[in-house]
Amino acid sequence: MHIDNYQHLTLEGDFSYRTLNISTDKVLSEDSSHSLLMYVHSNSNPSIDFYYYNDLDLDNELSLVQVGHIEEIFGVQHLLLDFVYEYLKVNQNDYLWITDYDWVYGCEEISKLKMMSSYDANWCYKNPKEM
Repeated sequence: MHIDNYQHLTLEGDFSYRTLNISTDKVLSEDSSHSLLMYVHSNSNPSIDFYYYNDLDLDNELSLVQVGHIEEIFGVQHLLLDFVYEYLKVNQNDYLWITDYDWVYGCEEISKLKMMSSYDANWCYKNPKEM
């Protein structure tokens, strides 16, 4: 797995956003690799308008300080699962939310998915509470 990492700070030195390009050596075709692009924004970043998280079942004692999004997950669900599993092992208070669904995957749900005997490519389109 290869990760290209770019961080942007404000003029005051505060975190604004980070861009990650995550890829494997697996080649899907001659001109494309197995990769996904992830952005992480500060919640106070003026260039984003993120208000949908109010509908999610998150821990009320925690505050949202950063918002991330990943482009085009179709076709890279296995890479996404591997990355999110490793990420949530380190950042256990964070969540993965697949847009258009009102549920989130936390460290516990992702760990259960990784431990399943067979991989389900549609894992990210299913309610983690029902799996």
